[in-house]
Amino acid sequence: MAPEQLLAILETVTGHLHTATAEEEQTLHSVQEQIASTLANQDLSTVSNQQFSFADSDLFLRQNIESGRLSRLDEIVSRTLQKNDDNNYRVFVRDIPVRTTQVKGSVPSWAAGASPEKTLGPFSNKGGRKIWFDFYKVEKLIALYFQGQSMPVILFNAAFRETLFQKLANAHVELVKTFNILPGSVWINAHALAPSAPSDKYVGLKVKGGTINLDALPFLQGIELMVDPNININVELQLEQKVDPDSGVDSPYGKDARTATYQLPATFSFSLTGSGKNITAVGNASCNIYGQGIQFNWAGNQSTLFDASLNRVLIPWKTDVDSFGVSSCQSPFCSISGKEKITESWWALPGGTIDINAPLQADGNGAVLIQCEKGLRVTWNGLKEEDVVLSKPFLLGEPGRIGITDLQSDGLGAAQLFNLWKDKTNPHGTSVNLILLEVAPFIFNTTSKGDELLMTLCNASVNADRPVKVNGEPFEIRSKNSLLILGGNASLRIIYLYDDNIIFDNTAPAILAPAVKVQSIALQNALFTVSPVNGCLLFGECDESWGKVTTGNLFLTFGMYSYLPTLPDPYLANLNLLLRQFRI
Repeated sequence: MAPEQLLAILETVTGHLHTATAEEEQTLHSVQEQIASTLANQDLSTVSNQQFSFADSDLFLRQNIESGRLSRLDEIVSRTLQKNDDNNYRVFVRDIPVRTTQVKGSVPSWAAGASPEKTLGPFSNKGGRKIWFDFYKVEKLIALYFQGQSMPVILFNAAFRETLFQKLANAHVELVKTFNILPGSVWINAHALAPSAPSDKYVGLKVKGGTINLDALPFLQGIELMVDPNININVELQLEQKVDPDSGVDSPYGKDARTATYQLPATFSFSLTGSGKNITAVGNASCNIYGQGIQFNWAGNQSTLFDASLNRVLIPWKTDVDSFGVSSCQSPFCSISGKEKITESWWALPGGTIDINAPLQADGNGAVLIQCEKGLRVTWNGLKEEDVVLSKPFLLGEPGRIGITDLQSDGLGAAQLFNLWKDKTNPHGTSVNLILLEVAPFIFNTTSKGDELLMTLCNASVNADRPVKVNGEPFEIRSKNSLLILGGNASLRIIYLYDDNIIFDNTAPAILAPAVKVQSIALQNALFTVSPVNGCLLFGECDESWGKVTTGNLFLTFGMYSYLPTLPDPYLANLNLLLRQFRI
């Protein structure tokens, strides 16, 4: 990797992080060393999957990084590239407190089904966002292919008298029909288990051991281990259940996740050919979530499917109860209530687009998943007038986490108000009014660690007193279908509100390129012509009532395009982006 490439990405992901003391700066220095060592052997495009338009703001330019930090980053890059070694980790920059593949900026597709070995953070950048760094460990696994297929059907680790590299380097070595699987990770091609899954998806399972038996000897094609497509690959796995590392956390947040119990399948047996699969055994399972106990068993149903919204391969189960009822919800933030019929249930295995040359450490042995009929209700702190009604919710449970997903929740009549800044210029204050939608996706996660997060869409009215037009009037900010994320733990309550196509939101759907009425804005001694507000991002921290944003940042973008002119100081260097920072 070229030094300038590594330096540029380090400056981007760590250069603008805020530290308040020399001790915090030293901690950041250690983190930068670890990140540099990891990134030196990683595709830099995989570091993050989140990009907001405001990231191009002057606030995040290189010249705004403190000179001492720039010099130190240069030294770190030089030392890292001189070592030229792989630390067998991959890193992802996360700006969401909860890890879930359903929220962009939380888990990348290449790490779905994997477990980070360590997480560093949160840190705050100059814009106020919280940043975490997840480090995933790479495992050395054997890839077994069906001849004629470009992707391996299964990756595993096995015991050999000779090392795998000796075998692959010597075509005269007799290959075996039976592989004894070692404890660790097994990755199975998701398409082989569920035909509706993309061919590049894999499900990960953590195993205690197992065997792979072939009907005939495999052979080498180059360095790839192959079998004929007509050969049966018979797999028997003893699964290792994930242990919740945060079960002892003492926090009112996440208590529902900590008190939930699970017994996930201990065994999984199946056979694969080049044209299909046959599941032969799935161990029984059970759970107790929100006070509802459920027993699961597999009845031989081969109708597996892949759900893209959940990013999971689903293997059908039967339950011993017909309905799911909430008898205990202890969250201080988001409450679920009601009792509804269970329509379907599955063993849910997470699917990821792994790097087959550097597969990651798998997370566990899947999750329990049920879907209910319409009727369960959700509310959260600060929500007024109505609850959100879940239409066809999925409830997913695994050690350390409960996830609720509904693609068509009904929030009709529900609203929430957040007060923003109040100062001498505007003693009456500013605010954001949120109106929930009649049909909108809803996602909620609670984790044993004590983090809770919900995401949905809403209409928003931002009543801000600045910037103003040349006539003194504030710009109108009325968005539709804006992304709303609320998250909290014992010490932090955050809000993200984001919309980057406000002009289109407020235009008839048939108009592909809406005409806009230009408006004028004065900046110091310059006069500029801009379109109405097209993008709005609010992120900040809320008080305990979830009614006031006490510390935050409000970004506004003008225009549907990003090529507005750039001017030197004392003017704004990027007129496409205005920033309002406030602290109360």
